[in-house]
Amino acid sequence: MRYHEIIAETGVRGLPPETPWHELQTGQPALFYAWRGQGRTSTPLSDRWQAKLKRQYLLGDGLYAAPTKLMAKRFGYPVQCRIVLYNPYVFATASAATFEQFDLAACRQQHDGIVIKEGRAVGNEDIRQVCVFPAYVKQVEINIPPPVITTLQPGAKVTVTDQWTNEHARESYGHLSGQSGVVTSMTLGHPHVRIKGKTYFLSRQDVKLRLGERK
Repeated sequence: MRYHEIIAETGVRGLPPETPWHELQTGQPALFYAWRGQGRTSTPLSDRWQAKLKRQYLLGDGLYAAPTKLMAKRFGYPVQCRIVLYNPYVFATASAATFEQFDLAACRQQHDGIVIKEGRAVGNEDIRQVCVFPAYVKQVEINIPPPVITTLQPGAKVTVTDQWTNEHARESYGHLSGQSGVVTSMTLGHPHVRIKGKTYFLSRQDVKLRLGERK
């Protein structure tokens, strides 16, 4: 399935919404940010796994990126990139063995990339990654960091502090303390914040929010 066919089937016009890594889903158009290491030779699979999977790399040819700067450093100088996938195939969790029976060729006919949200290989190696298939690498922009929003407005990333002004609010939403999310909209100056796939209305009279993600 080619790029224009994906757009026709999904009805997507323009860029899809920005989506956190942990909320990516199969078939759901998404714009997200990741890290790509540049300057070093890519590390192929071991000879044993190349023989098993009949390819050099876990997800085959394509442009690879990782969700964290630390992971990207293994492959060179880390730079951020903006990735758009209109029809991703997403593994919620995976291991190297997951791909022994996986039909990668069929996946490439239907999707524009693969995401492994959580995964460990032999030796406990972290294999979280995204592979954008060669036909769609133009959907990746290298050295593009996410926009920095310094005021409380839609799109801003915020962290819920543990500073609650009343016990009712603490009892209702105290479990969100320390978690980060994205402001989706504002009502009378108070934000609706999406955290792990759910949206909460958090009155600024009840809790203090800090701009930026959890450190």
